Amino acid sequence: MSHQARIDFEGQAIQCCSICKTAENTLSDIDTILKKIEDNSSLLLNEDSKKLREQLLKEKDNLNKEINSLKQLAEEQKQKGVVYGEVDTSREIVNKANLLLSRCNSFSSQRIYEYETLLKRILATSVSDRNKLLQKQISGTVAFSKELYEQFNKIEDVVLKDYVYLELIKENNIGKSFDEIVKQAQIILDSEVNKTISDNKENIIEKITKQLKDINLEQNEIDKIVKVEKFDSSSLQKIQEQTNKEIVDEHVRKEALKCIIKSIEQRGFIVDKKNIKLQRDKNQVVLIAQKVNGQTAEFQVFLDGRFIYKFDGYEGQACQKDINPFLEDLEKIYGIKVTKSETLWSNPDKISTMKYQTYNTNKDKK
Repeated sequence: MSHQARIDFEGQAIQCCSICKTAENTLSDIDTILKKIEDNSSLLLNEDSKKLREQLLKEKDNLNKEINSLKQLAEEQKQKGVVYGEVDTSREIVNKANLLLSRCNSFSSQRIYEYETLLKRILATSVSDRNKLLQKQISGTVAFSKELYEQFNKIEDVVLKDYVYLELIKENNIGKSFDEIVKQAQIILDSEVNKTISDNKENIIEKITKQLKDINLEQNEIDKIVKVEKFDSSSLQKIQEQTNKEIVDEHVRKEALKCIIKSIEQRGFIVDKKNIKLQRDKNQVVLIAQKVNGQTAEFQVFLDGRFIYKFDGYEGQACQKDINPFLEDLEKIYGIKVTKSETLWSNPDKISTMKYQTYNTNKDKK
């Protein structure tokens, strides 16, 4: 029998685990800044160093909790397989994953450079100069109202607070409203962040290029991602979003490939690593497995989460004895749920020379 069909899949658990792995790169970025603070601690005011470390550690802790929470949900879903009716759980996993990835993209393209910029600004201002500013405030040479002081103390963000403070003590800002001063401080911060990003363009592109090369993305595709007219926070966020998408998609494909291999091995197929080939020009991985009696299974796993399979060498409908359990394993063991099945072509014969079906393991259904 020959049979061709298209089937759509949901694979939230696999995708979420991939996002968690990508998010852990952001944790390492925070560790890099913490090390810079530690290395320059002798040049920093104790209070500056303490506040910076506290806020960075808080951000790291919050992100770590978010990653671990999502990991737990995804692992539970993978262990249970697909449990029909748990729509809310699936949606919760997907929503958390999307929020986490969005937060990581924003942190890697903006927030991390705010910390870099503040650290650079503090190091550029000597301890004695900053102490003079503090003494002027204490002596009343530079003063601002109690109301402004109370509003100032409500700012939780250490980076913005430092910039607002330096605007508050400028004599030419006396008489301005607090909102005006905060807006002015934000403009200066954004401008300096963009300069920091521009100054570090070479290192940033080198780091992103390495990440993309690690997933075997070709140089011409990498160039398309990193090439922008103006290198600033806005363009960097787009680069980071595309980079993380490529990384997550490639990890999803690898995990899907692992699931396929485990499942077909349970059906008696032998998988030789030499028969697993990456075809970048077609954006796919091709896997060919074989039984000792000559029956074969061929898979094309695409970067967008789809895969096509082909079973050969079966008499009549004997291939169903392998195909049906294979599909059940994907669903019950690996948490990949069939959402749609459509027969495209069917032709019975003695020896089945074709059995194709297309899967989408990276498609979110509502």
